[in-house]
Amino acid sequence: WNLFTLGVVVTIIGFIILMVTRYAKLYKENAYLTANLKHEVFLKTKDLEVKNKSLEDQKIKSKYDLQMAASVQQKFLPKINNYIKGWNLAVSYTPLEEVSGDFYDFYFKNDDLKGFCIFDVSGHGIPASLVTMLSKHIISNTFFDSLRRNDSCATIMTDINDIIIQEK
Repeated sequence: WNLFTLGVVVTIIGFIILMVTRYAKLYKENAYLTANLKHEVFLKTKDLEVKNKSLEDQKIKSKYDLQMAASVQQKFLPKINNYIKGWNLAVSYTPLEEVSGDFYDFYFKNDDLKGFCIFDVSGHGIPASLVTMLSKHIISNTFFDSLRRNDSCATIMTDINDIIIQEK
């Protein structure tokens, strides 16, 4: 062998040793990362399972709460007979969602129908239903106060509007 050939062989062997060393180091790092990755994926999966369960529980509770709110809102709707002294009435009420901003009411004095209202708060769902409940109370109180004072329909409507704006 001559010196040149020996130098080439040593260089190749050195290069092979360097490559094997780097490969072994990368292999160990890869094995470490793979082992940790499996563990991390396991931990994240468990965490997601817990969070999904919590979300599912919240969804069930929210649905139950909405059903309860719908039941309460339905109880605020007046129950009427088909015939009310001088009137033949029918009512159909189907909200878009569990609770809504739609409402109706009848106002009686001494079994005589003195007034009724049908109202629809802009929007739907919980915010509209809350404004509806506020409005129902205001309209009823204002109507009977105005009836005692013998106010005109225009005055009653203006008073109702002003109070709702103030309270809202």
